Amino acid sequence: MSGQITPYAQYASAYVIDPDLERARMVESMMREHLSKEQMHLLRDALESVFAPSDGSSQDNDHYIGIYLDAKRVENLSKRTLAYYEQTLSKCLAYIGKPVRLIDANDIRRCLSWALTERKVTPTTVNNERRVLSSFFQWLENEDIIRKSPVKRTKALKEEKADKKPFSDEDVAKMREACVSVRDKAIFELLLSSGMRVSELCGLDRDGIDLTGRECDVLGKGNKRRTCYFSAAAKMYLTRYLASRTDDEPALFVCKARPHNRLSTGSVECMMRKLGKRAGVSNVHPHRFRRTFATNNLRRGMRLEEIQQLLGHSNMDTTLIYAKIDREMLKVNARRLA
Repeated sequence: MSGQITPYAQYASAYVIDPDLERARMVESMMREHLSKEQMHLLRDALESVFAPSDGSSQDNDHYIGIYLDAKRVENLSKRTLAYYEQTLSKCLAYIGKPVRLIDANDIRRCLSWALTERKVTPTTVNNERRVLSSFFQWLENEDIIRKSPVKRTKALKEEKADKKPFSDEDVAKMREACVSVRDKAIFELLLSSGMRVSELCGLDRDGIDLTGRECDVLGKGNKRRTCYFSAAAKMYLTRYLASRTDDEPALFVCKARPHNRLSTGSVECMMRKLGKRAGVSNVHPHRFRRTFATNNLRRGMRLEEIQQLLGHSNMDTTLIYAKIDREMLKVNARRLA
């Protein structure tokens, strides 16, 4: 095992700071209450020019990324979101190759152009990365580490708004018929009728399901709990699936192979892609079930406020994106009220 770097050592290395930079921060801390904001920036610029290492200040940038992620972790962001933030910031700052205090708007534009032209990512992905950079540099500004966020002077790219359609009744019928195992049928019916996120589904335990009442409590974004309700079909397949289980794993859904570990979000996403291929339905993924759930309930006359609560959205605008009002329904209602 000698010579190998453990995951802990790799993680901890991001927080190893050059001793000179650490002393410079001590000077900043000692002078903070004695200097004005403008004087503090001048002091920082001077310390930066004297103590900044010649390797692009990668250690210093890693330090700021680390404490920024700590701040976001306190805000209850998910592990998946934090990992995306860390990956995006590390990649972008490494490309720019400057200490965060010296990065300007042109550096941000150059980085976004690199993503678009050389990495060949979509404008949507570029805008997502820009939002991460904006959050990071705004935090640096709020913490008085930089004078002004360089991202403020850049503009988001124009995106072609894709028409994200819910599943049609025909799509649902095809997929329902193509489901193979009782476990997959239970997952399909639960996603379709409850509107829960795939991460919420994978986080469910057996004892968290009320089959009699056809409801369950899920842990959503921001560690917020809410109640989801499911159909009689979902109850039927859940009952059959649980009766077929011989393991003692507390998770509601587990892998088919031993040792029957809790099913991951990636496994469910993979399962849905395979289901779509068998059924001849394109673009099948768990999130599309939420869109279908919202649209179907809107067609049935459910109020948007109720759909918002069932989906676990804190903002009504998000619910409006999910709930697609089809033209036929709009035409019928317009004529009825005319």
